[in-house]
Amino acid sequence: MSNRSVDIHSQTKKMIFSVYSYFKKLSKDSTNPEVANFFLQAQQKTSEACGISIGSVKRITSEGSKAPLDPETEEPKFTVFSS
Repeated sequence: MSNRSVDIHSQTKKMIFSVYSYFKKLSKDSTNPEVANFFLQAQQKTSEACGISIGSVKRITSEGSKAPLDPETEEPKFTVFSS
């Protein structure tokens, strides 16, 4: 595996952010404390589930929380910068 930075496409970012959001929701579920406790580290679990680095997950979740919402889906609008 190289140290080169790989550009992650907007669709992939949406999927990663959705996985993170789901894990985050599970971590706040008071009806099942064992599951909630397991998902307290939502970014780490997202990294493991999606097979990407924790740094990428942190960057995507930060971008997703700051991104404008798509009016049709009410999900963050991710952009991909081309070089």
